[in-house]
Amino acid sequence: MRKIKLFMQIITLAFFWSMVYIGTKEFKAIESKAHKSRTTKILLPSGTTDLIQIKPIALTKEILFDLWFRNKDVSILNDLHDLINLDKYDTRGKLISAFDLREDIYLIQITRKNENLWFIRGKSNLKETNNRILVFENKKHDKYAYIGNSTKIKLSKAEIKSLLFDSNFSLEIKENTTLNHFKIEQNKVRYSYQVELEDEKVIIRSKGNPYKRKTLVSSEDCFHFSSKVNQRFIGNKDLKKIAALISDMDDISLNYYGADFFESEIKSGIAPSFELLLNFKHTTKKEEVMQILQDEIGVSCQRVGKNICYNGTTYYFKQLSRNSIYLGVRKYQNNFMSSTNQPFVISGQPKYITEIRNLGWKGAFLEFIPAYSVSKEFAETITEISTIEKRNRNLFEVKFKKDKIPSIEILRLALNLNKEN
Repeated sequence: MRKIKLFMQIITLAFFWSMVYIGTKEFKAIESKAHKSRTTKILLPSGTTDLIQIKPIALTKEILFDLWFRNKDVSILNDLHDLINLDKYDTRGKLISAFDLREDIYLIQITRKNENLWFIRGKSNLKETNNRILVFENKKHDKYAYIGNSTKIKLSKAEIKSLLFDSNFSLEIKENTTLNHFKIEQNKVRYSYQVELEDEKVIIRSKGNPYKRKTLVSSEDCFHFSSKVNQRFIGNKDLKKIAALISDMDDISLNYYGADFFESEIKSGIAPSFELLLNFKHTTKKEEVMQILQDEIGVSCQRVGKNICYNGTTYYFKQLSRNSIYLGVRKYQNNFMSSTNQPFVISGQPKYITEIRNLGWKGAFLEFIPAYSVSKEFAETITEISTIEKRNRNLFEVKFKKDKIPSIEILRLALNLNKEN
């Protein structure tokens, strides 16, 4: 979630400053080549695992028409206006505004050992003393602004500089849209994603080397998610066994049906309703997983025969192979399984992500939790997510309600997430 919020914040601030730029410059001076497919070579630090390329001016020009001529919600304009008050957003506004938004901006993730580090890269007048942000410059005068990591471990300036410049590799990327995401393995693009905004949907095109693996069959009445797992998982220090278990996962497949509120004379709680397929890198027995869940979750997680009962709901376990385990609210059947050659598949109804049934009057209190209400509001604007799979490429379609404009709803989400700091 932290990574998503960080990305949305950067996108929003880049959009705002690009809008300011467009408002004060002639369009002829900033004609974009974003929709022309072209190949670019870029020098990156070894250890780079994710590269997100943003074309601020082109992206802003795409959204501006919707914002000024199709949007009917004045509040979103007021929220954008609030971005002028940069003190409210601390150093981030100043940081983004210091980059040359006529040039591409890159959000880079570097993975080392058990942590991810994040940088913004581009042409900039940033200096090392600006805004208390660590800034580094390569031989081509590209600036790297260090914006944080996945842990609270503080790194020295020398350590970060060594990570950026001691070992580099040249990567060739093919860019097609204003927003491109490249997954990198062993200094090569393993998969790429291009995002396009249309009238009532967002299209994400992916391309890359196939992964052959088993997944769960999805249905229309759930939110389905299948993905390779980041092998460098950072878990909660208080849940060491679960963190170790997740770090050994190779991939997961999930059908999620929302959650149910459980209440008895003794206790109350929330029980998620799902089917989950876990594939591990090493031999893992279902008894081990069950024991870890009991140890870490506590007395609310009880062993009942070959299954587990949690907050009034029974979860069934099934050992499918030496390193593959199923668990879910339904007993496993052979027709539950399918296969894919994609690293990432998403489909179904995202509204189930935030759905909690049987809450009654208690549900009103959830609306006071900003992170929940923002996520729920956005999920309810989407009618369906579908995936069309081919051998080495995917087409994701995120369809919005007829009265919703995708660019505006995504912008609204980004603005609301910005308020969450």
